[in-house]
Amino acid sequence: MFGVSIFVCEVLADGFVFAADKNVTITKFDSHGNPVSTVQDLSSKIVRWPKRKALVGYVGCAQVGGQTMHDWLYDFIGEHIAFTEPAVVANDLRDRLQREIGGPGAELSIVEFATFSKTEGHIVPEFWHITNVPGLTATGYQPASDTFIAAEQLLGVHLKNEQISPANIRAYLHTCASQF
Repeated sequence: MFGVSIFVCEVLADGFVFAADKNVTITKFDSHGNPVSTVQDLSSKIVRWPKRKALVGYVGCAQVGGQTMHDWLYDFIGEHIAFTEPAVVANDLRDRLQREIGGPGAELSIVEFATFSKTEGHIVPEFWHITNVPGLTATGYQPASDTFIAAEQLLGVHLKNEQISPANIRAYLHTCASQF
């Protein structure tokens, strides 16, 4: 279950803005899986790829495989440092989260991955949503699904019906930004 978390992502024609609170709740478990202690840690929920190649950030589950999510994402970035295909990175992130923390009883987890790619000869922003949260209700998030998904949200979802193509997406985003 999420505590109070804030994570904001803005997609601009020339880059991305990620902002998040720094409160991370870490729970320690005994050898039988029983919670022993819970502490608040101040940590970053956003990690930058070297040379500003991409951003990744999260809310929800703060631990993966005995590591903080921040450290786990840092190691993941190290294994994908020179990626060329964002979909490959997003799908690997989905698959690893599924193996490590997915399945029945999984904690809610949302990871955002933003970068640029070359599509149809144009440099375009890609915004990937990797999660086991199936949606929202009037009172908050639905319970976690057993399965993680990865979906490109910009051209793949939010702008799909706007007749936006790789050729004109950046001009469209410039217009949106100038109109606030």
